[in-house]
Parts: sequence; C-alpha cells; structure tokens
Amino acid sequence: MNTSETMPDGVWFRYAPYTADTKRITGLGVYKNERVQLECYAFGQAVGPYNDRLWYQALNVTRPTIDGMADQGYLNAHYINDGKAANQVDPGVPACNAGVPSAPGAKSVFYSPNNTPDAVAGLQVADLNLPLALWATGAQCSATGASNIPASVSILEGWSKGRLGPIFFLDAAGAQNVARIHTIILFDPGSTSDFAEPPLWKRLLGDQTCDWQYPINSLLANWLKLNSSNRLLVFTGADSEMKNTSGKSTFAGLWKYYFAGIWNQPFAGQALVCDYNNLGHQAVLTDFAPQLTDQTPSKCPTAVGAPLPVSWHP
Repeated sequence: MNTSETMPDGVWFRYAPYTADTKRITGLGVYKNERVQLECYAFGQAVGPYNDRLWYQALNVTRPTIDGMADQGYLNAHYINDGKAANQVDPGVPACNAGVPSAPGAKSVFYSPNNTPDAVAGLQVADLNLPLALWATGAQCSATGASNIPASVSILEGWSKGRLGPIFFLDAAGAQNVARIHTIILFDPGSTSDFAEPPLWKRLLGDQTCDWQYPINSLLANWLKLNSSNRLLVFTGADSEMKNTSGKSTFAGLWKYYFAGIWNQPFAGQALVCDYNNLGHQAVLTDFAPQLTDQTPSKCPTAVGAPLPVSWHP
C-alpha cells in the first residue's frame, strides 16, 4: 500500500533501512497489490506521516526476479498492508543482522557521518557504505554497531565523524576479527574540539563527542603492531590541520587523540599522513575516496584542483 504516494506507482527496494541507499533500478521493488515475503526486520529512517522506522528485508513473491536479479531488499513497513500500527513488528519475523545489508565478498566498508550511506550524494566510496544510524547506536558513542560487518572486509574507511567507525570496530570486534583488517583510512578526521570532552554545560545541552571516551591511541597502536602489513592512512585538510597564528599546521587534535601511541614506535612507518594544505573538509573525501576503492596506495595520491600533498609519518 501507499506505493502511489509519489507517482508513478512503485517503491524501490533499499540495500539498508534508509531511503537513499538504492541504485534506483526500475522494477526492482514493489508496486501496488504485489505480495512480499517478510524475511527479517530492522529499524532505520522514519517514513510516512506516522514516522514509521520499521523496515523489512523482503522478497517480492509476485515478481521474484528482475532481469536475472532477485527482487528483494529493504522495504519500509509504511508500504506493507499488514494491518499493524507504525513501528509494530509482525509476529514471527526475526530481527535482521543489526540492519547491515548483505554484501557478499565486500572488501571495504565506509562509515558515513550522516544518514546518506556515501556521506555525499552521488559519491561511491566503498563496497559497503553504512549510514550513521547503522553503526553509531544509542547516543552515537556505542561501539557495538560498527563491528557488525561482513567477514570478507579488510579495509575500513571513515570521513569526519565517520572516523569513529573504524575506532569502534577495533574496540568491539574481538581479536580474531580485528586481525583481518589490514587498512584503515580516515578522511579529514577533525580538530581538538571534535575529539575532546565538552564542558559540562555543553553536555547538558546535548553537545556530545565520543573520541575522548575511547583509548584511541592504544587501539590504533596495538592494531598496527599486530601485522607489519597493516596500514593507517590519514588524509588531512582544513579541519584537521589546526593551523597556528603563523599559518603552520599543528595537527594538535590528531597528535593528542590519535597519534600519541604511534609516535617514535618501530611501526610508525606503517602510518601515513597525506596533508592537502587548506583543502576543504568535504573535498578531502570527494577528491580522494573514489581513488581508493579496495586498494591501499603506497604514496599520497594527487587530484585535479587539490594542493599537492605533503606526506609524513607520525
């Protein structure tokens, strides 16, 4: 039901319980009066006048295949005529795997800082792109959601607040799962104010930061020590540089919260900073993320219109 709210009739299936996460393939979804089989449920983005956050992983049994593809995916309950109120799960339907879409063979995961899976519309970052609400649960400082990714993944990426996705994974995934991650890429992670504990009056107003609540220095250092082939790549621009009054980049926030455990260690060479002088926060992601799908560069890449990189090891 409700499939004709936006004409023409029909609703695309999604790869995760968020409306933006679809390739908009005509026919891959449902139309009015078709029947679906509910496979599991997850909560995600609200849809409709009753803010229905309930989504089902569903199979269209009326048209089970489209051009050789299975006609299945996530569908908000707003479009399912099951006689239930908004956000009320049908009895007998199990929970999905924390809402993380199936991505067999995925090598890379991108943690978005917002509820657009790729962070910026039209950008393709990784094999599997997770919106904020899928990996940052509760007050967005819980690490449990970030570790629920396919076993084939070996590359973790994050931009801006998405920097915490790889950190949460290292904290919550367990030794065996952490050992299969060989590359972590952070795009312009941020400054001291993004990482530090806010004063009490700001916390009372809802200003929340998470970095200071985790032992990031030791998490990264211990992960690098696990395997000499592990690589940490940090692409920095205007937000992370933290220039002083003379215009020199200090990277003060990164040094205190991310690099202190790496500095002067035998594995410091496994961490590479690629600094693009004053490059805009979003441009750091859009200029370089498309170059890094499923690969780890041995040196800092360049991009048209971006400053030439200055590379260094913490």
